[in-house]
Amino acid sequence: MLTQIVWSTRGRRVALLVLAVAVLAVAVLALPAAAWLHAPAAPAASAAADPRLRELVARSTQNALAEQAEALPVLRVPAALAQDAAAAADASRFQVAAAAQSAPTATPTRAPTATPVPATPVPAMQPAGASLFVVAAADGGLRYVAEPPTPTVVPTSPPPALGGEQPAQESPEQESSGQVAVTTELMQIAAAEAPSAEGAQTEPEAAAAAVESTVACPTSSSRSYTTIPIASAPAAHPDAAHGDLNLGLRGWEATAAALEVVSIDGPSDGDPPRLDSLFASPRLPGFVSAALVYDWDWGCGAHGCRGALMEHREVMLLGLATTPGEPLTAPDRSAQIYGGGFKVLVLYADVGRLTLSYTRDDSVANGYAVHLEGLCVDPALVEAYRAANAAGRGVLPALRDDELLGSAAGAVLQVAVRDRGVFLDPRSRKDWWRGY
Repeated sequence: MLTQIVWSTRGRRVALLVLAVAVLAVAVLALPAAAWLHAPAAPAASAAADPRLRELVARSTQNALAEQAEALPVLRVPAALAQDAAAAADASRFQVAAAAQSAPTATPTRAPTATPVPATPVPAMQPAGASLFVVAAADGGLRYVAEPPTPTVVPTSPPPALGGEQPAQESPEQESSGQVAVTTELMQIAAAEAPSAEGAQTEPEAAAAAVESTVACPTSSSRSYTTIPIASAPAAHPDAAHGDLNLGLRGWEATAAALEVVSIDGPSDGDPPRLDSLFASPRLPGFVSAALVYDWDWGCGAHGCRGALMEHREVMLLGLATTPGEPLTAPDRSAQIYGGGFKVLVLYADVGRLTLSYTRDDSVANGYAVHLEGLCVDPALVEAYRAANAAGRGVLPALRDDELLGSAAGAVLQVAVRDRGVFLDPRSRKDWWRGY
């Protein structure tokens, strides 16, 4: 009886042990089967063998990774984990921005811009326990940095203000770059428009010379001037109010034009006034300014008034570079207007302004006329003119070849040339600057 009980107990234990082993064996065999059932299907042999399919699969995978990287938010991970991931990642897909403190990584050199930007070195790896930041790289991978990335602010147009649009504002860097670009462009234009003739000043040199101090015009003179009878009726309007005699009444506006001698098509006179003879030693001066002159409306008021700006010539009033105080003479021509060598009649004379005619008519309507602005007219010539004007203008002062009429008041002498009242271009080579 006792033996049956003991055997019966041992039998149950053995049965339980066998059952447990069987269950364990079934579980062990079931794990690989479950893993096999849940594993993704392997690509077909035909897909692996076709290079186009392989390329398509690789490109799709790369695009998917890039899209996920761009949409990936900035993650904060432990430094040790980031170091392990960076070491295990493919070098072509991941760039580790931080390095060990003993070997810091230098920032790649940036191309210079209009406003230099100093290079900033990448900070060294943070000590253990610190955190790195994961950001999306431009190539679709990930980038580990030691400091949180600065968010890129995309500028948006501000809403228009009530009653009008609000002007756009540029950043200081854009404004500085634009100023540099505009300054460089202006310097190139000035150099391109500089006179090419030998001995002529460049535009920057002329601009610098123009700001030099002017000389004080003399108040007395030991010279004497002769008056000759005019061949027409005296001017019908007072000289100071006469738009053909006093060029200051018309006025002028600066214009952009080539500051050099120009070749103009068309016929030319055989004996025009030579502007190089304005100087004691004839020369081609530098051209430093150009202007257009206003018209004169004789039907306006008792003596006329200024009209619209004339544009029938590219230049009408030309600035010549001069040395302050140098002597000036009337532009020469061969024809005489009166016996004794007189070639020029003075139609108007003031301290800084002179109008000359190459006929004996008290008018600019019948021949050549020259206006000179910005000079010191000889005081004796001004006195002789004022006396003749006050006496009714039956006679007016006249000038011979090389007879001084005054001196340069500063660094610029302005000259205009007219023929039968029409303003001509004073830069013309065939007319006023022959031989240059």
